[in-house]
Parts: sequence; structure tokens; C-alpha cells
Amino acid sequence: MLTFYRNNKLMVSLFAASLLVVCICLITVNYPVQQTALADEQVQQIAGIATQAEQQLQATLVNDSSEAIADVIPAASVARVAAINEREVIVGSADWCETRMVKPADEWTLEDQQTFARHCI
Repeated sequence: MLTFYRNNKLMVSLFAASLLVVCICLITVNYPVQQTALADEQVQQIAGIATQAEQQLQATLVNDSSEAIADVIPAASVARVAAINEREVIVGSADWCETRMVKPADEWTLEDQQTFARHCI
């Protein structure tokens, strides 16, 4: 057998190279299939999470009572606004923000909303 290798070095090198190419091709062909299977599993998991989140959202949107949900005004804010006692406040100041917090939302103007968003949040 060693004499065959010695006499046919070119043939043995070509055979070894062809085996190497075949192995590389098999690995290359098999690799994307594994990646696709992994991607499909991840898509299914994400779809399951999205479905569960949508169900939870729908459950929170259901309001069995026929009453409208009112604004929640903190008692501390009401006390601070009472202490301000209708004095003139600077727009955008902390006192102005407090007075906006106790004012009902349906009485806000668009300018009030924008100013509140800019200075108070």
C-alpha cells in the first residue's frame, strides 16, 4: 500500500483534496438548514408571546362597569394648590404644574397640554 502512495502521489493528493471538498460542501449545505430550523422555532416562540400579550391586553381593556373612569387627583396636589390660593403663577413653574394636575383634563387647552409636556414631565 505504501508503494502505491509513493508511486501515485498526484492521484492520492487529488483524492484527498476531493474528499476535503465533499466534506466542506456537506457542512455548507447542512448549516443553513439548521439555521432555518432555529429561526422557525424562534418565530413560533415570538408568535406565542405576542398572542399571550394580546390576550392580556384585551383582558385589561374590558371595563365591566358602565361608569366613566375619572382622573385621579392626588390629595397632596389639591392641598398644595389650595395653599397657592389663586395667586399668579409663572407658566411652566412647579406651582403652575401643580395647578394643572388638579385641573380636570377636559378643561385643558392644547397650549396647556404642550406646556405641561415641555415643563412638567
